Amino acid sequence: MSSIHPLNRREFLRVAAGGIALLFQAACQAPLLPSPDAEPRPTSTSAPGSGAAPAVPANPPTPDPNLAQAKLDLPLPLETTPIDRFYITNYSDVVPGFDPKTWSLGLDGLVAQPLKFNFDEIRARPAVEVMRTLECIGNPVGGSLISNGTWKGISLKELLKKAEPKPTARYLIVEGTDEYFTSFPLDLGLTDEALLVYELNGQPLTAQHGKPLRVLLPGVYGQKQPKWITHIEVTAHYEKGPWEKKGWSDTAIIRPNTRIDRPQDDHVITGKPGDLFTITGVAFTSTPGVARVEVSTDDGATWRDATLTRAPAPFTHLVWTRWGFNWQLPSRGEYTVLARVIDNAGQGQGKPSFRFFTDAFPDGTDAIPMIVVQVETG
Repeated sequence: MSSIHPLNRREFLRVAAGGIALLFQAACQAPLLPSPDAEPRPTSTSAPGSGAAPAVPANPPTPDPNLAQAKLDLPLPLETTPIDRFYITNYSDVVPGFDPKTWSLGLDGLVAQPLKFNFDEIRARPAVEVMRTLECIGNPVGGSLISNGTWKGISLKELLKKAEPKPTARYLIVEGTDEYFTSFPLDLGLTDEALLVYELNGQPLTAQHGKPLRVLLPGVYGQKQPKWITHIEVTAHYEKGPWEKKGWSDTAIIRPNTRIDRPQDDHVITGKPGDLFTITGVAFTSTPGVARVEVSTDDGATWRDATLTRAPAPFTHLVWTRWGFNWQLPSRGEYTVLARVIDNAGQGQGKPSFRFFTDAFPDGTDAIPMIVVQVETG
């Protein structure tokens, strides 16, 4: 399972400087806002409720040996996320088990032909294999609650066509054995990209990732893609699920967002003036897809295009885009690096933000990630 990145020295100082030092502990122990995709709690050296904050390192940061290879080959390779690093978020602490002898998927409601399938019958249907990126609506600015994988499953559209929705049908309510449910438009379920999947990266879904079956939809956050599903109801009405009732988005459409992977905040980059250092990251949007990614190394004063690596068709707009930018190292000093994406509909990101935990509520975040690095040239 993934875990929350600990705040580094600079991030802690930003929080404390804002007069909200207790945010650190609150965010690490329990989110301040209800998060449908909050990461598991990390271990802490401070007792819960003590108000104690981790010590701020007194010594300056040292150069990171991982930055020794300053210039990387562009374009970067497109990557999928290994299963053991694929982000996991759950509605409850209970991970449901799976018994193939008793498990079934029901599809009923406003349909002419109610359906019921066991797992063997699901697997016997024509298989579809896709590459697809999943992102949590609670993913913070530049956060790690986003992963890319290859999936195998069946077409939800074909199941719905077999059930024959009635003219008054407008929505689907999908339920899992963890008692989580959510609603989304029938039209979304009738797209070619809407799937029910049972494999990830060539392996059967693990229990944590929704074994035996989960929903995979285009253009929406993971909040709308339940795991461990057992029931699909076709209805005339929209019904708020547990997270929607807490104020999270009803539509959960992915907002344009970027992440900076290399270098990390507060890293030291060494070299000679004029050396090239490759800044890298990923960008993701809803179904319009990524048009371009721009990088600034002077706190937003100027922007330059990054080199992009896109997924091949037909996955291009449903998979994250890797990007890289060769930065010509300036003179010694401190520099603020930002990255922003513009999608094919012309929509870009919002304002740069150091706020790490709260920006995502209630619609996900489109804030521009920003990091500060030290350049040591001589």
